Amino acid sequence: MNFNTKETYKLNYNGLPVGIHVFEYQLKGEFFQQFEKSAIENASLEVKILFNIKNERLFELEFDISGELMLQCDRCLDTFVQNIDINEVLFVKLGAKYIEEAENSIVWPESKAQLDLASHIYDYVELSIPFQKVHPLDENGMDTCNIEMLEKLDEYLIENQNNNGKEDETDPRWDKLKDFLN
Repeated sequence: MNFNTKETYKLNYNGLPVGIHVFEYQLKGEFFQQFEKSAIENASLEVKILFNIKNERLFELEFDISGELMLQCDRCLDTFVQNIDINEVLFVKLGAKYIEEAENSIVWPESKAQLDLASHIYDYVELSIPFQKVHPLDENGMDTCNIEMLEKLDEYLIENQNNNGKEDETDPRWDKLKDFLN
């Protein structure tokens, strides 16, 4: 199924028997556009969640998320495909109010009959994105960025020169700091 609204990922756990329940979703870019400032322009992801009800107050969720993301390259601004494969576990205990106990453990208000999975899916995918988003190298180890854009950037690269093409003079008080670089 193709579900791309946050409401689709509210899991009603009341009435589910103890044991493992499997939920599968196909995510597209529309899902990520619902979140403010998402770095993901488009996506094609398969999400599989093993929802293990240990007892009526303790759940274990195993998230298996894989597929492709379309990201914008930080270097040349073209889009490129980033493959991801995420495996995360989240423990949920029912309690009086929402508390994040640890990185993979939360207390969910027992007054709410639905568990919101959308924010967890979104967080796992966003956190899988590399800090620096650049085109991957090809099979020969060559850069696959947009060459025209890189050449244009090189034209505008300023390398410590003033308008006359001469190297700028530095303040002699700071010249001693250059010795630390060697």
